[in-house]
Amino acid sequence: MDTAHQSHLAQTFARDGYAFPIDVMTAADAAAFHTRIEALESGPIGRGPEAQRLYRFKPHLIFAWAAELVRHPKVLDAVAEIIGPDIMVWAAGLFIKEPHDPTPIKWHQDGYHMDLSDNSRALRAWVALTETTAANGTMHVIEGSHHAGFVPHAEDDYARHLALRGEHIEDPDGAGTAVPVTLQPGQMSLHHVRTIHGSPGNTTGTRRMTLAITYLPPGIRPRSGRDTATLVRGRDRHGHWLPEPAHPSEDYDLACTEAHRASMQIRLAAYHGAAMPHP
Repeated sequence: MDTAHQSHLAQTFARDGYAFPIDVMTAADAAAFHTRIEALESGPIGRGPEAQRLYRFKPHLIFAWAAELVRHPKVLDAVAEIIGPDIMVWAAGLFIKEPHDPTPIKWHQDGYHMDLSDNSRALRAWVALTETTAANGTMHVIEGSHHAGFVPHAEDDYARHLALRGEHIEDPDGAGTAVPVTLQPGQMSLHHVRTIHGSPGNTTGTRRMTLAITYLPPGIRPRSGRDTATLVRGRDRHGHWLPEPAHPSEDYDLACTEAHRASMQIRLAAYHGAAMPHP
């Protein structure tokens, strides 16, 4: 897109590598999604490792609440300002920080291990279903860090780290002036997949709940040659991605179990390795 014709949102995103806050729904609507998720946690899903696997890997293929969120018109309107009218969902994950959980997410770039032919137009949306603050462990972003490309990452024990491989950057430039992404329920942020970010633990007595969604235009290819994605707006004129046929009609739709599992197996082989990492 010609810079002269970019929207203010797109210009901010291009300059800083992130943009927030973006209003996408009312606080009441966000609370309704929050309530639906907690109803599953107190019922068929629970809060154990299996629930985390479902929440962390493409929940929009098995949960109706997530399928609605990744297709939310105002979310897609903002995404379209940056990547254009044709939009696919490559990944999504629900991230919950429990009260008084001290576990940080170390500095990292989302796109470092992504199996994409071009990361310049892929982005991550971060939809707040609760308030996000510095105290409850909100994401912090390093302004302009996406301009320098990818930085080498180390890996550590992912069992105590919310990044699936434990990937992290030690002491990145700009960490001391990182910007906290503070959001009200119903707002979201957008950040580039090369933007360096991380978050501290939750020091409060309440949960922090956000849905992270990776969007990309259909012209980007999976470098593995075989991966899945869901078209959520516009047209796919390229055919690089295997379609994801799951369309959950219930908040936990068991009829979508096989389609979800098939997509998971393809992604694990291409991106995470042979086995699903521990939550």
